[in-house]
Amino acid sequence: MSLQSELKKILKIEEDGRQLLEDARREGEEIVQEHRKRARKIQEDQQERLADWEQKRRSELKEKIDKEVQTLEKRTADRRKRLQAMVEKSRNETANKVLGWLWENQ
Repeated sequence: MSLQSELKKILKIEEDGRQLLEDARREGEEIVQEHRKRARKIQEDQQERLADWEQKRRSELKEKIDKEVQTLEKRTADRRKRLQAMVEKSRNETANKVLGWLWENQ
């Protein structure tokens, strides 16, 4: 009986070892899953921060471009007004010269 009891003890130790091994494997898988979950969360957060940064940068650039366009439009409008004034002045001077010449040559 001693041999049988020794075999039972060995089988019990083996069974306990298998159970411990299975528990350790499950725990290892849980740890791996938790690390993967954290890594995904970190990656998602980084992607979100990058998207926010890109959006902010685009907004800043758009604002800068809009200001530059407004400045250029204002300059163009000012130049157009000056040119129109010069054309009007030249037209008036030419008309006055023609009228003066016609008056003198009547």
